[in-house]
Amino acid sequence: MGGVLGAVCESYHVQTHVFALGEHKIQLVDMPGFDDTSKSDTDLLKTISDFLFAEYQKGVLVHGILFFHRISDVRVGGTSKRNFTMFKKLCGEEAFENVAIVTTRWDQETDIIGNERLTELRAKPQLFKAVIDGGGEIFRHDRNEESGRQIIQHLVGKAPKSLLVQREMAEGKEVLETTAGQELQREIMEQVERHRKEMTELLEEMEEIRDEAGLAELQEECQALRNKMARLQEESQKLSGTPNERNEELHDPEQPAQHYVEESIPVDEDERLGKAIEEVKEELRVLGVQLKEERLYREVNHRRLEDIEKKLIGMVTMPVQLLTVWDRFLTVLGYPKSRV
Repeated sequence: MGGVLGAVCESYHVQTHVFALGEHKIQLVDMPGFDDTSKSDTDLLKTISDFLFAEYQKGVLVHGILFFHRISDVRVGGTSKRNFTMFKKLCGEEAFENVAIVTTRWDQETDIIGNERLTELRAKPQLFKAVIDGGGEIFRHDRNEESGRQIIQHLVGKAPKSLLVQREMAEGKEVLETTAGQELQREIMEQVERHRKEMTELLEEMEEIRDEAGLAELQEECQALRNKMARLQEESQKLSGTPNERNEELHDPEQPAQHYVEESIPVDEDERLGKAIEEVKEELRVLGVQLKEERLYREVNHRRLEDIEKKLIGMVTMPVQLLTVWDRFLTVLGYPKSRV
């Protein structure tokens, strides 16, 4: 039974559909996409990788890989580009000739505009050109059985192949160590760096602002950024620590049966040390940001106290009980007693 993979589906889980096409028995597999907001990219990558590796261990190779793209999209946005980048990293260049890029929703666009976009998709290096140059093809799907049948028949005629992520995991690599895992880790660190710069800009703005309403808004933005960075760091740690629990010997279905991977790949000590140093540097950067925030909050609170004290100084008389409470409050916070 040949395998034909789909690139994206709305479900978080991998779904399989088996049907007959002439003399062929086809297994169509729907894969979750990396634009799923309900699940983390790390969880999605692990789900996809584990499924693909399990099939590989059964000796099931892939006749074709489908990637779906809406021709009605005016432009290919960042999410679509990112999805396609992960798609390429999972497949590897050797499998490009088994790729079918399926364009959909032609009924929502005129043929003239649709064909212009199709030409652009073929030609631009940041879009589908690499896969086309590697032997892949673009198809038009018109939401009917005939066009779908033509695409499947094209792929069934291809020689079955393994995907890059399958071969890498068969070598004993963890998910992080695969090409797809490295790409995801790179994207996570880029997002963390962008958020860190945003945080620095917000903290600098907080140093200058005097308006309490504006300050409260900036504090909310800072908290939102801290939450995002914490989630990204959690994803990075999860990806780094994802165990590849495969204690059994790994059989490569594309090689004779006697070829097994019997030993784990040794970890280079310099690489291990380098990773540890980078982790320490990251922790120091995060600590530096936190210390700067604490200093700024203290300065902001000090300014507020000064403002309140000025108002109190402006009073002609002040109850002794209120003065006593105010002095105790300043003492608890570590500030000198009131000048009132």
